Amino acid sequence: MLWLKRHVDLEPLSIFTDKFAVRDYVREQIGSDYLIPLIGIYDHVNEIDLDALPDSFMIKTTHSSGWNIRVANKAQISWHSIKKQLKRWLSQCFYERHGEANYRGIKPRIMIEPLLSEDQGELRDYKLYFCNGKYLGAHVDFNRFSDHQYRIYDVAWNEFEKEDPNIVRNLPLCPRPEKLDEMIEIGLKLSQGFPYVRVDLYYPQGQIFSVN
Repeated sequence: MLWLKRHVDLEPLSIFTDKFAVRDYVREQIGSDYLIPLIGIYDHVNEIDLDALPDSFMIKTTHSSGWNIRVANKAQISWHSIKKQLKRWLSQCFYERHGEANYRGIKPRIMIEPLLSEDQGELRDYKLYFCNGKYLGAHVDFNRFSDHQYRIYDVAWNEFEKEDPNIVRNLPLCPRPEKLDEMIEIGLKLSQGFPYVRVDLYYPQGQIFSVN
């Protein structure tokens, strides 16, 4: 990974980093059934009609990582505050702030998607790792928007024992997903042509979605 960061030009990878543009790649590789439905894509905050949105939804900016707002109940939010935050994000260059070349040149936009959830509560984020077409294992994120923790699993879904305060110790083990083989197959298709890549997936109620 360190060698790739130092010697590979990451700027051409911006098409895969742009949360909206990458949807075309996902659609071509594995089909639209694995895409999270899109409520709207917006160039400006004032284009968003709050009244037309569902009661719950997820807001993302297309040119960044982690600039998301989870809305569980729009009746309980300050839309004025959210608009101010979104305007700040749209005015900022994620590449200039963090120095990650794959974010250079991405058009700042706002995406709104349905808020996905699981029976266990907040959505788990399955991150699968691939190197030259080989599955290496995964880590599962819990509580991304509250007490963020994670677990790490090998290819046989055995947990890695590692001393890390962010690894969950106070929650039950994450069982092997029934559709793990399908998740790996999806990851293999999406990782084609990359020497090393992480593929992020959601698995709410047994349905697999590619995470933009």
